[in-house]
Amino acid sequence: MSVQHSYTHKEVAKHNSAEDLWVVIDGKVVDVTAFQRKHPGGEEVLLDMAGRDASAAFEDVGHSDDAKALLQTFVLGTINDEPSEGEQEGVENVVSKTEEEIKEEQETAPVEETTEILRTGEESMEKGDADAAFAEAQAEGLAAAIDQQIEENLQAENQPDQPEEQDNEAPAPSSEEKKVDKTTVYSMEEVAKHTSVDDCWLVINGKVVDVTSYLDSHPGGDDVLLEAAGTDATEEFEDIGHSDDAIEQMEKFVIGIVESKPAE
Repeated sequence: MSVQHSYTHKEVAKHNSAEDLWVVIDGKVVDVTAFQRKHPGGEEVLLDMAGRDASAAFEDVGHSDDAKALLQTFVLGTINDEPSEGEQEGVENVVSKTEEEIKEEQETAPVEETTEILRTGEESMEKGDADAAFAEAQAEGLAAAIDQQIEENLQAENQPDQPEEQDNEAPAPSSEEKKVDKTTVYSMEEVAKHTSVDDCWLVINGKVVDVTSYLDSHPGGDDVLLEAAGTDATEEFEDIGHSDDAIEQMEKFVIGIVESKPAE
């Protein structure tokens, strides 16, 4: 991709489906169609921003340097104009209401239903502007929630050792973790049996990882882990560009190593 193409916001807006998904980030046009299923924040976040400028939402999450480097591999070109005034005004008029709804309900209503009742002054917003504004507000709310979860995980990780009575209540007690023999060898056939929400194993870099107790805490959502359950998820794990903290946290859930295949 040596040639950098130039696009307008109107052109980007045409690519707004799961099969053809573009966004604008920091003046660059990014085709994330192939990355949806691997996105740590889930596909919905990208779909909500499809065809729009996602710069603010991207920055709010606080992506790692690895994630920003990965982003560059999907860049198609640059944007050569500014978003319409109607689009910018629409965002300003609905963001406060949308954030309120996200905090109260933890889940917003579908864009198609909500945009019919959004108002600015005495006149209704045009449906296209309302759709776009609501999608951006929704994505920013989801991004903030993901960012908060990551921060909570890091804070918990940096806290001093908890009293033993609290360890007994935790999903993955540290006292039990110390008893796990991390040199135990498992076959891929054995790993493949653990594919449910109550028993979820996967393989990362040759290590067998039991993430059952981590499903609810995973910043990218439990769907990402469940889709990889019972398989070797090394490639997906590396593609996302996890931080050093995330890699260190993963080690806590290692229960053994995967059996190596004999050379043929």
